[in-house]
Amino acid sequence: MSLFADYPAFADYRYSALVTDMDLPKTKLWRLYRVAVLTVRTVSKKLKYDFG
Repeated sequence: MSLFADYPAFADYRYSALVTDMDLPKTKLWRLYRVAVLTVRTVSKKLKYDFG
């Protein structure tokens, strides 16, 4: 299901939602979670490719 199926210009975009109860500015929350996601991706790739 596409969020903007009727708008081809938005077809290649990926959307997400961040739900939290932390009382931080939006940009700080985004940066905090972005670092966490990048760390998880790195560890996942290492586990996938470095260990048979």
